[in-house]
Amino acid sequence: MIRKTKKLQKFDPLLNPNPDKPTGIYDAVRPLDRVALEMEEKWGADRLPDLVSPATAVRFASAQKKLNDAIDDNDVELVIRKAEVLIRGWKALDEEAIAAGRKPMEPVAWLWRDDEGRSHAFLRENADALAYAKKNPNTATWTMEEIIRVAKAFDEKTKNIGTEVKTTFAGAKIVSIKGKLDDEIPF
Repeated sequence: MIRKTKKLQKFDPLLNPNPDKPTGIYDAVRPLDRVALEMEEKWGADRLPDLVSPATAVRFASAQKKLNDAIDDNDVELVIRKAEVLIRGWKALDEEAIAAGRKPMEPVAWLWRDDEGRSHAFLRENADALAYAKKNPNTATWTMEEIIRVAKAFDEKTKNIGTEVKTTFAGAKIVSIKGKLDDEIPF
């Protein structure tokens, strides 16, 4: 499997005085990160290489590996050249997928209104949530990963009562949360 390009921390004398890589490398990959994000918002995360010919996918993977090697070697000039190659590579993937009749991924959202009437959209992954949020700015977007985090936080506060109820009583529905959870049982 191909290793993903790591998001590098920019030098900051206060918050990050010892960045992982020289600032030039960070600056060189920023335009590439922007293009990659645009393509993943359009096509879905890690989906575009699967929509093109095997030859194109292999060339793209090779370019990613060469960029990662240049980053590991702290070779700023080589990183610049390889980042430019990958920017062209993303655009080539996009053009080939369109020419093959492939369609950009439309995020699938489950919509719900809370008791106060606020709109919420629940989506599978972050790329979907970003794309959906751009088209629906007044809707709170949640990914499945975020929902799990909220459920985990709820379990931590309630001594796992949420998960215990949902696994013990199939189809159980939590309709409200009232009072303290450590209060005395009134009998």
